[in-house]
Amino acid sequence: MEWFRSWLLGVMSAALILAMIYTLVPKGTIRTIAQFTGGLVLILVILQPLLQLDPGSWKLQYREYETQIDEQIEAYREDYQEELCAIIEKETAAYISDKGLALGIKCHPVVTAKLRDNVPYPTEVTLDTDWNEALSRYITQELDIPAENQHWQGRH
Repeated sequence: MEWFRSWLLGVMSAALILAMIYTLVPKGTIRTIAQFTGGLVLILVILQPLLQLDPGSWKLQYREYETQIDEQIEAYREDYQEELCAIIEKETAAYISDKGLALGIKCHPVVTAKLRDNVPYPTEVTLDTDWNEALSRYITQELDIPAENQHWQGRH
């Protein structure tokens, strides 16, 4: 705010000085020239803050903002991927549970998903029931979770 106060004081001072000069200059062509010149001086005083701007600093600020925006976008992307992994885990667990119920098995699977090419895939499942060949085969074939990544409460 200090720069605004300083600028405003400069504009008021220039206007006051020009008003005093206009009263001292006799009427006629000299006064017209003085008013024209004084108008130019007043315009320069008003535009002084624009003349003092450094366009080179704008690039630096732009790069700083661009870096901050990129960092924020990356943070949002990571949050989105984590949220998407959680959804995939929950929905896959529900899917396995439904398939288990269809086979007559009551289970509560816990699924772990990991990113493959920035896409979350279910990679591991832990089941709170004894091993079942049909459900294990289904998990392997339909969900692409290999038998070694299926953890059962009891193996056959």
